[in-house]
Amino acid sequence: MILEILRHAIQIMLYPKKTLRKDKHMGKHMLTVYVGVLALIPAISRFLDTSIVHVIENAEEKTRFVVSMDVIINSFIYLVLIMVIVWIIAALIRIFAKPMAANSSMNACLKTVAYAFTPILLSFIFGWIPFIGVFFALYAIILLIWAINHILRPKKMAFWFYLMSIMFFVFLQMVLEYIMTFV
Repeated sequence: MILEILRHAIQIMLYPKKTLRKDKHMGKHMLTVYVGVLALIPAISRFLDTSIVHVIENAEEKTRFVVSMDVIINSFIYLVLIMVIVWIIAALIRIFAKPMAANSSMNACLKTVAYAFTPILLSFIFGWIPFIGVFFALYAIILLIWAINHILRPKKMAFWFYLMSIMFFVFLQMVLEYIMTFV
């Protein structure tokens, strides 16, 4: 199942419009599993970064690789925060979609955010390449705009809806990064 989700994430990256149209049957439970599996990538990346730094610091003492409990808790908190941020952004999009006469089911909003978060969560695999995160973030905003087209049936307030959604997306991403600097 994990490999199938990763294959699906790569399809989203390569063929976003086709994949978004094809996945109309995906429910909340499957979207939560999808985001959860992809959220494991940054959590594992954070775990490895913290563990490797711990081993390098203790290299002079000739200690073996020992994973401390705070590293595990730190990674778990990161995983949970990513899941919460995805749900918060989906809820905010749903709240602001109603006054703009948009189709605002929670499933559609969650799918929108899950698709837009795919490049950001996959970017942790390539985190060692300088400035790659900027390109993945820009691609995530493009995916967010494409996915919002499926929520917006009447196009009268589309510009403001895009603007608010992108602002929430970027703001909560910055909040997540700010919180994780202290965890």
